[in-house]
Amino acid sequence: MSLKKEFLKIKIKDERVHLDWQLKREDDTYDKYSLESKDAPHPSFPLKILELRNYVNDISDLRLDKDEIHKLKISSISLNYAGEKHIMGATITALKDLPGRNSPLVVNTPYLIEDYYSDQGDPSSLLPSKLVLLIYEIFDYADEYVQGKRAQLSLFTSDK
Repeated sequence: MSLKKEFLKIKIKDERVHLDWQLKREDDTYDKYSLESKDAPHPSFPLKILELRNYVNDISDLRLDKDEIHKLKISSISLNYAGEKHIMGATITALKDLPGRNSPLVVNTPYLIEDYYSDQGDPSSLLPSKLVLLIYEIFDYADEYVQGKRAQLSLFTSDK
């Protein structure tokens, strides 16, 4: 029997990867798991997470220009699943350094869902469809990390 991994939190910060997920059991209960590691992820994983910056800017109505958007640091993606259809919902947390301040501005996007809980709903409660696809791509990278895919170490070192 194949169990579907549902991520609850994805975070890469200060050279640490933190992942929380759940697996549904046959009795409709869930086992929850957590992994925190200093093993560097494959470089494509954090790069994929950085693609969330434009969505944070748009959803949160920050109105940052291109140069400012690239200064956003994605801190985490928090997820849950609800309703009869087990609909995914997400909040993305980003940080922006502020000049002359010793702590960053913390931006949490509004909680948005991938689909309506019933046959219809408020379109403003939905994640943009391209963002949903990006989140599922990030799930794939997170799952690869859980399975052991990490940054490749150099096989050869220079003696110079």
